[in-house]
Amino acid sequence: MGTHPSRWPVVAGTGHRELPDDAVAWLTVGTETGPGKLVDGIRWLRDERATTTVVSGLALGFDQLLADAVLEHGDGLQLWVFIPFEEQAARWIRAQRARWAELRAAAHREVVCGVLPIDLPPAGRSKAVNRLLWGRDDRMLHEATAVMSYWDGRLTGGTHGTLLKAVERGMPGVRFNPAARRAEYLPVLDRLVPAVLYHRDCGCVADSGSLAAMSELAGRLARAGHRQWRVRREPSRRTGVGRGGQRTGCARCAADSVRVASVPK
Repeated sequence: MGTHPSRWPVVAGTGHRELPDDAVAWLTVGTETGPGKLVDGIRWLRDERATTTVVSGLALGFDQLLADAVLEHGDGLQLWVFIPFEEQAARWIRAQRARWAELRAAAHREVVCGVLPIDLPPAGRSKAVNRLLWGRDDRMLHEATAVMSYWDGRLTGGTHGTLLKAVERGMPGVRFNPAARRAEYLPVLDRLVPAVLYHRDCGCVADSGSLAAMSELAGRLARAGHRQWRVRREPSRRTGVGRGGQRTGCARCAADSVRVASVPK
């Protein structure tokens, strides 16, 4: 992080809506060794990065955990909430709507980012909601100087998309890594860009993952004598090929196909 400024006045939060119970506890519940990781992170922003404001999108999951941590433990930090549209919580259960309203009322600043048209058919409403959610995320990044995120490594969805945009813009930030159970700086761009491993002759896809992972895999294959595999970026992840899977089998690549997971490191 040496090239990034040490002051992060405004920090935008982004994270998954569905968190397992043990992850919620890891983020929020203190132990004899210290506070929950999210509480510790909020205090670190305030004390080490001169943060004055944290921005939450008020979605279920991480967004609301972040907002609550700022209000309960921020000790002077301001909470801004960026609401994608007025009906954000309309389809949630009663307790969720009540909590959303409480956090919204407690915020120091509120921005409603867009308007959801009424009487849309289900498919049209879904597309409109997605556009408004992405628009809200863009507004948050525009306001912020850094990002605080909870990201489980998936290369799809709103959290991944927001992180990708932030890193592309050169923004600094912190990621809560649930697999490693640690807070760390944001990943480098190549670990956020989706990519596929494909056969140079027929285009069949053997695997998918981050650009860094697929490039490393292509190198391993080449060192094992399989030089017919190439890597390309796949921003939309439209291939439908999961990590570790294999989708070869046409006559042109069958003789070259290998089980990529078995290639020696």
